[in-house]
This record gives sequence, C-alpha cells and structure tokens, in this order.
Amino acid sequence: MSLPLRDYLPTPGNSLYSAAKSGLRNASIAAAIEWRTMGISVTVISPDLVDTPLMQKHLESGKEEVALTYTGVTLTVHDLEKAFWKAMRDKPLEINLPRWRGWLTKLNHLNPSIMLWLYEPMKRRGMKRLERIRRQRSGQGNGSDSLS
Repeated sequence: MSLPLRDYLPTPGNSLYSAAKSGLRNASIAAAIEWRTMGISVTVISPDLVDTPLMQKHLESGKEEVALTYTGVTLTVHDLEKAFWKAMRDKPLEINLPRWRGWLTKLNHLNPSIMLWLYEPMKRRGMKRLERIRRQRSGQGNGSDSLS
C-alpha cells in the first residue's frame, strides 16, 4: 500500500483527506500485525512527492494549496519500485521515502503544535521550490536538473 507522506499531515484545506489517509495507514498497520501470524505481510509505503502526471498538473496550475507537497524531495517511479522490492524482501511494517520526512511526520503526530510553528516556513519553502522546478522544466532554470 502506498500513502504519500503529505497526505496524512493535518494541514489547512486537507483535513478530511488527511484524516482518511491516516485512518487507512492505521488500519493497514493493524492488519499487518494481525495477519502476520497467518503468513500475510502488509507494508505501508509512504513516499514524498513522486514525479507523475499529477505533479505535472501541479506545475501547470498549482498554487499555495500544493505548497507543502514541494517542501521535500522529488522521487521517481524507480524509487518507488525499489521500495516495493524492499517491502517484498524484508516485510517491514512501514517504509518512508525519504526516511527523514517520515520522522518529521511522526514527530508532528507526537506533538501537533509543531505544525503551528512549521506551517508558514514550510509553505514558503514549498512555493519557492515549486517555482524553481517550473523554471527548470520550462528551460529557464540555472541548468541544474536536480529537483531536491
């Protein structure tokens, strides 16, 4: 199961969606624990932003509502493929890509007031990064193809 990290952060404009994703994550982990005795493995894979057609839509028309999506790193489908192979081989309960974003998300769940402090700086960072990626993709960037 793949649940993007940003989807279960409690952020403005995302409350019902993040609640549903958090519930799905918790139900998946509970099922993993329950079913493990029957030889069934469940791994929740939580990636940061993945370069997909949805990301392209954000690049074309996204505004502040997608800013937090752009505060981390941009992953490729190949990165997800490696995570799926790792899940099949090692059978962990959860894989966060990158790991530090998973820890930040868990820290936020442990102490939700952190988001009051981090929200505006993260939103500004995300908007700057979104604009930089737009420039790079349109050929106006500094020549760097790095999206992190």
